[in-house]
Amino acid sequence: MKAINNPQRTTCSVWRAAVLVVSFLSLQACNVPFIKQDLPHSKVAELLNGKELLGNNAENLSLPEHDILAMDATMADFVDRYVPRRGDDGIRLDILDYAMLAPGILGMEYKFDAINTARQAFDTGQANCLSYAHLFIALSRYAGFKTSYQEVKLPPTWAEIKATGSYYYLRHVNVNLRFPHRQYTVDINAPKEIKFLKAKRISDHEAFAQHFNNIAVKYMQEGDKLNAFRNFKKAIILAPKDASLWANFGTLYRRYGFYKLAETAYYHALYLNEKEYTAMSSLAGLYLLTGESDKREYYLKKVERIRKQNPYNYFYLARKAYKKGDYSLAQKRLSAAISKQKGDLRFYLLMVLVQQKLNNNEAVLKYQKIAEELSGEIEQYISNMMNDLD
Repeated sequence: MKAINNPQRTTCSVWRAAVLVVSFLSLQACNVPFIKQDLPHSKVAELLNGKELLGNNAENLSLPEHDILAMDATMADFVDRYVPRRGDDGIRLDILDYAMLAPGILGMEYKFDAINTARQAFDTGQANCLSYAHLFIALSRYAGFKTSYQEVKLPPTWAEIKATGSYYYLRHVNVNLRFPHRQYTVDINAPKEIKFLKAKRISDHEAFAQHFNNIAVKYMQEGDKLNAFRNFKKAIILAPKDASLWANFGTLYRRYGFYKLAETAYYHALYLNEKEYTAMSSLAGLYLLTGESDKREYYLKKVERIRKQNPYNYFYLARKAYKKGDYSLAQKRLSAAISKQKGDLRFYLLMVLVQQKLNNNEAVLKYQKIAEELSGEIEQYISNMMNDLD
């Protein structure tokens, strides 16, 4: 079994820190159930006061107060110059998006680790998806639009940051505006499959919490526990019911050897969301450190159960098998994925490629037909899938 400790969890970049267990042993049943119950207020308060972690530095600790959507005169002038005051709202938004991205105008560039406020993104010309959402929302609201943040439900994806040896669970935020008979979405780095993914609006406070969470994880990776704590606490105050924030907070405590407090944070995350994957995998990693093998096996088993129920895990394994040239195994993994999630176009596109490699012409036609029913024209999607597998 290979275990990876110290991963982090992100939104295009919204980061969630966790302890990810990548592969698993064959496990025996053990009697260590998690009982969903609220923790005493004193336990949660102990996490937030930071005295154990920071000592005297916890007293009178100030929290960051970035005005994430703040505009300045230059930003207002930009909107006034490029966005018409009247006309079709969709066209006006297209003009704003074009002016923000076009080289020679604002020329915004996507950068994974550009954790910027709206003003910082405007000044530097760099943004990740969340920072671009900050900037677009600030500018569009100045122009009179009621734009909102929107979180896209990505398939579970872990990305490695090799410089730090950390792993990040990817999340994605963009901008949404609803008109009476249509919706408008703005995105700087949209996943190729975004039209097939579910999304939900989130509040400004929830988006701001993700911003401070990103900053906290960055500080944690740099070994700056004071500023990591300040930003995690700020994020939790903004969105106290976001289980992923508490899971990250627990990892901060775990990194500095406060295992009981880390456990408290992970259990509070599970109280808020009993399916919070990062909290469960982090508990498995924590109990490895503490030598509590029964509890570790219990959480490994829960993580394994979730993994087996996850169609995107089978899709990942199918892609891996395809790249290795094991097309029969890829077919088996894709069949499992499709049995659990029938509406994802990518499963059928990859199945078309697999059946072509296996010379199953009848199956190729079958899966092409299903893919076309899901998306219409599929040639470009298949081309994109092949490029992605190279």
